[in-house]
Amino acid sequence: MFNHGAELMFGYSAREAMGIDPCALIGADQIRNENPFESWARQTDIEGRHHQDVELRRANDERFTASFTMTPIRQRDANLLGYLCIVKDLTEERRNEERLRQMAARLAHQDKIAALGRMAAQLAHEVKNPLAGLRLYSLHLKSKIAGQIPRAEMTLVDKIIDGINQLSTTADQVMSFARPIMLTPQPVDLNRIITASLALVEPQLSAKKIGTSLNLDKSGICATIDEAAMRSTLINLMLNSIQAMSEGGELKVSTAIADQGIRVEIADTGCGMTEEQTKHIFEPFYTTKSQGMGLGLFFASTVIEQQSGSVDVSSTAGKGTVVTITLPLETAKADEASG
Repeated sequence: MFNHGAELMFGYSAREAMGIDPCALIGADQIRNENPFESWARQTDIEGRHHQDVELRRANDERFTASFTMTPIRQRDANLLGYLCIVKDLTEERRNEERLRQMAARLAHQDKIAALGRMAAQLAHEVKNPLAGLRLYSLHLKSKIAGQIPRAEMTLVDKIIDGINQLSTTADQVMSFARPIMLTPQPVDLNRIITASLALVEPQLSAKKIGTSLNLDKSGICATIDEAAMRSTLINLMLNSIQAMSEGGELKVSTAIADQGIRVEIADTGCGMTEEQTKHIFEPFYTTKSQGMGLGLFFASTVIEQQSGSVDVSSTAGKGTVVTITLPLETAKADEASG
């Protein structure tokens, strides 16, 4: 017997299925030295009922995970007639489980970030007020001693003021991390934003003798995003690529429309990252640089995710990094957005 449910699940009609070796329904990697059905039948005879999750194969060679239950069919005199196999496709169930797992992980991550943000904001606030007082005292001291001490010693006062200003800037960055990002999405020409962002980092590209390669979708790409936030995100990612190419290289930027949405790729030929570094690169306060707060890429990923997109990183130490941004597909044309 091969019922209608089996026909839909495996892609064989009942007529096609009859006479086929049942192993044709099983992934080849699960078939070792013996017929799995014979092994399961022995287990069924011992246990009275055998159940396990297995990998099965459809007629088009697509693999899927299924719940497999085998029970014996016997006559009243206990004579064995055969076995009944009930198969349940677990593909959608496993997919939903993975979605729930990802959602739970995302919520846990957001709770962690929120707690970290509150702590960082409080700490920055406590530091910022004394820094403001120190800056005023230093400026007052500078005005009092101007012309009364050698110029070389006056430089020390300037260094004190510069250090206070730097700490104050760091405190501002930490406090901005704790604030929610407010976005105003609207249809915009994504290619135009990329071109404008690349123009802004041109001085850094020229200084490090880095070449550029643009491969933008010629049909024009319209994305519903916050333009200012997206420009900041792109500039941040480009600057990271530039900093990774200390001895020159090439920065490649491309856009395309795919089935999953709008895809933006920023690739460099820089120093790359290890697998462990790539895993943590979007976490707040994580950085591979000797200087920096480690908030730039966290901001970039937050902006993309808040606009229903995703950002992924692929990197090989010594060979370079590719950042891929995926955004929801907007059906409107780019010229309509700019018109």
